Amino acid sequence: MNAIRGFGKDQARLLGLLFFIVLTAYLSSRGFLSLRNTLYRNGRWVVSKTLLEKSVCGGFGFLGSRNSLARQYLNLGRWHGFQEVLYRDSINPREIEFDFLLKDNAYLSFIFNKNKEGFAGIRISRNSLFSDKFFFCNEKGEFKYGEELKDIKTQPESWGHFKMAFGDEDVSLWLNKAFIGRFKVSLRQEQFIGFRSGQEEVFIDDIVIKLKDSDVIIREAFGNENLKAFFLFLLLLLSSTAGLFLVARITRKVAVPIFMSYLNSFYIVSAMALLVFLLFDYFYFSSRYPNRDVFDNSMHGKFLMAEKKYWEKASQEFVVRNIQNMAENQEIGDPFKILFIGTSQTWGAGASRDSEAFISLLERKLNAAEGEGVRYKCINAGISGVDSSRLLDLYLKEWIDLHPQMVVINLSNNDSDHDIFASNLERFIRVNNLRNIKTIFVLEANSIESAWEGRLSPHRTMKQVGEREGITTIDLHGYLLENYDRGFVWWDYVHLTDFGHELTASYLYEKIKIQVRAFH
Repeated sequence: MNAIRGFGKDQARLLGLLFFIVLTAYLSSRGFLSLRNTLYRNGRWVVSKTLLEKSVCGGFGFLGSRNSLARQYLNLGRWHGFQEVLYRDSINPREIEFDFLLKDNAYLSFIFNKNKEGFAGIRISRNSLFSDKFFFCNEKGEFKYGEELKDIKTQPESWGHFKMAFGDEDVSLWLNKAFIGRFKVSLRQEQFIGFRSGQEEVFIDDIVIKLKDSDVIIREAFGNENLKAFFLFLLLLLSSTAGLFLVARITRKVAVPIFMSYLNSFYIVSAMALLVFLLFDYFYFSSRYPNRDVFDNSMHGKFLMAEKKYWEKASQEFVVRNIQNMAENQEIGDPFKILFIGTSQTWGAGASRDSEAFISLLERKLNAAEGEGVRYKCINAGISGVDSSRLLDLYLKEWIDLHPQMVVINLSNNDSDHDIFASNLERFIRVNNLRNIKTIFVLEANSIESAWEGRLSPHRTMKQVGEREGITTIDLHGYLLENYDRGFVWWDYVHLTDFGHELTASYLYEKIKIQVRAFH
C-alpha cells in the first residue's frame, strides 16, 4: 500500500513537472520571439519611406524596430507617423477584411488597386480636418476624385472591422457589418494593397485576404510565425529533464522525491519569472523606442545606420562638396543662379527621386517658361539639421563665391532663439544688398497636424524682419495649409511627399518668376 501511495506521488510530481516544462517552453518561446518581431523579419510588408531616394527619418526605424508591432498589431503612428505600409506581393483580391483602431485625431487610408499609375482608397477618420472619403490618386498622391462617405461612425478607443468585396468593376464596403456603399473602380487583375496614416496612432490587426480564382487565404496577425517550431524545439529540449526522472526512477540511484522537488521548484520559478517579463514587455517595454547607444550593434542599430547613410546626402559635408564642385566647373556665360538656403525640407527630403524635389521641379518650370532666352540654375544648399547661424557662416565663406543673382532662404524649424535668428536674417540681407543680390524669404511649411503656435513662432520673426527690410516673404506654410487635403502632402510634420514637392514648386514658381523677370 505504501509503495502504491509513493508511486502515486511520483506520478503527481511527474505530471506537475511536465506541466511546468510545457509552460516554461511556451513562455520562453513567446518571450524570445517577441523580442525579434519586426516588419523586417515578418518579410511580407514594404515600408514606403525606405524606398525614397531622398529619405526621411523614421522609415528604417519603423521597419527594423519591434515597437511598430508592439502587442502584435501594426501601429502606423510609430516613428513620426505618416507611415505607408504595402503588402509585398501584387494580388487579385476577392475580399479583404481587417480590424482597426483609431486614436483621437487619427485617420486611416486603406489603399488598393495600386500600381505605378496611381491607386484608389478609403479614408476613415476621427479627425475633424479630414473627412471620411473614397478617392482616386495619381502616382504622386494627388486626389483626382473624391467622394465623401456619410454616416461613418468610429468609437474612441474601440476596435472596428473593415470589409471590402471586389467585383469586376466595383468594390463594396462594410464597416462594423454595416453596408456603406458600392463604388465604381476599374479594377486591375494584379494590384498592391496597403495602409497609410497621419500623425496620430492607428492600429491594424487580423488581416484576411481572399483571392479570386483561388482557395488561398492570406492571413496576417503580426505575430511571429516561428512560434510553433520554436516552442516544439524548447519543449523537446526541456523535456529531457523528464527523461532524467525516468532514469532515476528505474535505477533508484537518486532520491526521487528530492530530485523532483528541485526540478519542480526550478520550473515554477522560471515560469513565473518569464510570465512577469512577458506582461511587463507586453504592456510597457515593447512599445518603447529603442535606445540608440544600447542597440548600435543590434539588428535595429544596423537599420539606423542604413538610415544614416541616406541622410548623409543631406549632410553639411556632402552638400558643401557638391557646391564646391559646381563652383570649380562654372561655365562661361553662366545661367541666372538662384541659391536656395535651408535645411532638410529645402534639400528635398521625402522626394522619391532628386528630380521630384521642389528645387529640381522649379528649375525645369523656369527654363520651360523662358524658352531659349534665359537659362536658370537653381542651386540646392539645403543641409539637414543645421540652423541659420551655420548656414550664414557657409554662405559667407563659400557659397557667395558662386555669384548668385538671387538667394531664397527657407527657414524656421531649426531656429529656436528668435534674436539670433533675426540677426542672421538681417546679416544675409546686408551682405546681399552690397552685392546687388536679391533676397527672398520663404516661411518653412509644417503639416497642418503639427502647426501649433510654438513651432511656428519663428515665422513671426521672419515676417517682421522681411517687413522692416523690404524683403519679399513667401508664405509657403499658409499655402500648403490651404491645400492640405488635395492629396497626400506630408511624410511627417515637415517633409513633403512627391505631391507636396509639386505643390511647393508650382507655388514658388508663381512667386519667384515675377522677381526674376525684374532682372531682365
